[in-house]
Amino acid sequence: MKEIVIKPLRTHHYKPLYVKINEIQEEISVNINNTIPIESPYPFRPWHTNLIEVNTDLKTFYKNFTPHRQIINSFHEIINNNFNSFYQICTDASKAPNQTGFAITHTSQNILFKLPQFTSIYTAEILAIFEALSTYSLSVTHSNILILSDSMSAISAKSNTNTKCNIA
Repeated sequence: MKEIVIKPLRTHHYKPLYVKINEIQEEISVNINNTIPIESPYPFRPWHTNLIEVNTDLKTFYKNFTPHRQIINSFHEIINNNFNSFYQICTDASKAPNQTGFAITHTSQNILFKLPQFTSIYTAEILAIFEALSTYSLSVTHSNILILSDSMSAISAKSNTNTKCNIA
């Protein structure tokens, strides 16, 4: 009688990722331990500064129960009483089924940014504020800049920078 032996066609010996990376480094003669870190293109990380103040006075209004005109009047009152001498920049983000983007508006200039369509509206709002902070904090001569945003989640994120998550 004939003996039947079943063997796999191929045996898999997967190497750990760090072993593969080391092999590739040796193969192309690159040592990543001697690389020079690249500085961030942004001069500061705005979430690490205490110079940014957040004003959420309009949060006290319930949109569904407060007349729109009252909210608008309160907005103008807050701006005129507290931020009249500030350089004003408006940010907003938008998401449609096939596109995501944000805009920054100041004085007479509108700047539009297109993002990958899978970008969340939250990420787009955060990027709008970050871009406004990074760009205009260096280029305007005003010492006080006011960034106006309608994204409560983005504004709240600035107020809560003590997260344990390294990517937040």
